[in-house]
Amino acid sequence: MYILAAVIMFFRGGVDGLMMRAQLALPNNTFLDSNHYNEIFTTHGTIMILFMAMPFLIGLINVVVPLQIGARDVAFPYLNNLSFWTFMVGAMLFNISFVIGGSPSAGWTSYMPLAGNDFSPGPGQNYYLLGLQIAGIGTLMTGINFMVTILKMRTKGMTLMRMPMFTWTTLITSVIIVFAFPVLTVAF
Repeated sequence: MYILAAVIMFFRGGVDGLMMRAQLALPNNTFLDSNHYNEIFTTHGTIMILFMAMPFLIGLINVVVPLQIGARDVAFPYLNNLSFWTFMVGAMLFNISFVIGGSPSAGWTSYMPLAGNDFSPGPGQNYYLLGLQIAGIGTLMTGINFMVTILKMRTKGMTLMRMPMFTWTTLITSVIIVFAFPVLTVAF
């Protein structure tokens, strides 16, 4: 499911990328005005990193890591399902932000002061940030699931030092997600 979501978001972000390239193809082009270009730039960057690359990797991890460590599935399959749908609710909120009150135009990093009410008025910025937070909660649940899977469901005889490098990378990434997400939540 994650990989399918990544493919859908790839096309959504790709359309944004094509619109940006169409605007930049000719000097003095009027395909997009400056505010709309900033909105497209913001959504393109966020979609391609957080809503395309991450679900693709999470889907790949869901398939590969249990095979590499000799487990039948991840530790908590229902948590895996819940985390996917939580992630998708966040992605949908993010994608409807432009319908509700205008897309945010703060850039994909969404730093202040561009993310404040002075430069990004309207509820679109709020839905953008709310969508990112909800998707982040889904990612946090996924990180916890992967940590438990790797630490508790390895096959008999597979120590931590015998795990494949991809599994080690997944474990370290999951630890970073679990410890970094609460800090990033407070920062928003």
